[in-house]
This record gives sequence, C-alpha cells and structure tokens, in this order.
Amino acid sequence: NSKNNLNELLNENVSENNNESTSKNFSNSVTFSKKFKAKNNYFSFTFDNENNSSDNTNLRNTTTSFYTGNTSNIIRNQKEINNSKNNKYTSEIEYSQPITDSLVAKMGILLKFEEIKSDLKTTDFDAVTQEFSVFNNLLSRNITTNNSIFQPNTGIEINKNKYNLSASLGTTIIQNQNQLSYLGLLSNLNKNYILPFVETNINYKFSKSKNLWINYN
Repeated sequence: NSKNNLNELLNENVSENNNESTSKNFSNSVTFSKKFKAKNNYFSFTFDNENNSSDNTNLRNTTTSFYTGNTSNIIRNQKEINNSKNNKYTSEIEYSQPITDSLVAKMGILLKFEEIKSDLKTTDFDAVTQEFSVFNNLLSRNITTNNSIFQPNTGIEINKNKYNLSASLGTTIIQNQNQLSYLGLLSNLNKNYILPFVETNINYKFSKSKNLWINYN
C-alpha cells in the first residue's frame, strides 16, 4: 500500500496465494570391474544416473486498487502449472595395461549427459465458465537444455618406492543445446567447445609418516 504526503491512500494491494508441489527423485549406480592375471592389468566400467522431477501448481489471486488518477484496478486470478525435470547420466570406462613392473599405461573414456526441462503454463480465470481456461501467452514458456561431455584420454602411471606419479592427457568435447518456446516462437542457442584435458598426480614419500601430494587438473 502507498500513501501521499497527506497520508492519503494512493493504492492498495490484496493477494492470496496457494501452492501445491510434488517431487520424485531416483538415483542409481552400477560398477563392473575385471582384474586380469598381470599386476595393474584391469578393466572397469561405471554408470550413474540421477533423475529428478517436480510438479508445482500455484493459484494466485491479487487485486491492486488505485484511488487517484484514471488508472484502472489490476485484477489477476491465475493458475500456474510448472513441470520441471532434471536427468543426469554419467558413464566411465577405463583400461589399464602394465608395460613394466613400475610403468602402467591407461586408456579411458568419460561420457556425461544432462537434460533439463521446464514447462510453465499459466491460465487466467474465466468468470463465465468459472474455470482457469484462458491461456496466458505472456506468462507461459517452455525451456529445454541438453549438455553432453565426451572425454577420451590416455595416460601413464609410475610406481616407485619413493614416489608415485600418474599423468593423463586427452580432449574434452562439450555440446550445449538450448531451446526456448515463447509466444509461439521457437529460439535455439547451441554452443560447442573442444578443450584440452590434463590431469597429474604426484605422491612423494619422505618417510612412513610424511608424504607430499601434488595434484593438477
């Protein structure tokens, strides 16, 4: 509410909101590994998924009254339904092959995919039908985002009495796709990236109780 210098009421706002929401969450993890006869010779596979969804319904009834000038009162009696989803999938494959007793070669692939959806529909109250049946274009929209990562890499691992060293090199390929549907128009924004991947770990043993760790990625 607003008042002027004479303490006269200029406008008044009355609102009532009711919200109801439900959500579902699911996650899963699968791991498979195979160790061969040779030392440090193995194969591993992992898969993880996380799936989340939510449905929100909001009833909004607001009245803004103006007591000065020719401004018309603003009445909003609307129903908003927002359905959103977020799905994530991650998979990693790694193979290790010993070259010597202390030198190991590694190869791996990392895959990631994420899908995000948000669908908002707003309807206005129809006094004739007494239902929320008038679709509101201005307050409705649909957004979809897809992100994917593909990362092949190769590396080595050196294991000595005084130190352990591992280093991996590869390429990270990122795809980002965005789509917006609003006012009957469909807009797309897509971006692709190719980046170098470098990861290094060093562990130096000064004694049984003292170690130095260095990590770079």
